[in-house]
Amino acid sequence: MEYKELLTVAKMCNYAVIKDDKFITVQSNEEEWGSDYNSVNTIRILEQIPNTLFVDITRSIPNNLPMLTACIAFAETPPDERGMETRYIVPLPRLQTTDGEQQYLTQKGKSWFACRRTFDLRQTWKEEHLQYIPEEYRKYAVKLIEIK
Repeated sequence: MEYKELLTVAKMCNYAVIKDDKFITVQSNEEEWGSDYNSVNTIRILEQIPNTLFVDITRSIPNNLPMLTACIAFAETPPDERGMETRYIVPLPRLQTTDGEQQYLTQKGKSWFACRRTFDLRQTWKEEHLQYIPEEYRKYAVKLIEIK
């Protein structure tokens, strides 16, 4: 199963797909199910290792089975056949938060600034979009080990 197919199933089942440096996390949208559901169902798939996923389903909600089935199919697909794009991130050298977290070049609208890793703001770019980041930072771009 390709990544786009996983996203399609997740959308149909009201699940969110979250990417980080090691996992593809698929989780139920708790707002969709109301306040009675105070925890989320989470399926984590190791991005670089096929046939490995972690499941934490604490609530019985609609669409669990189709989502779990799609995640299993995705996990069984070799990583190089998942149809995922290479993305780049720009860690800013010698720039860390007071608690030691790396800061990254971040974009919101037309503004550029440093920020710790977040998925709420733009911090990754496809290769063809690297040309749009400020020239002085392009040399720091590194391939992101993920599918964010």
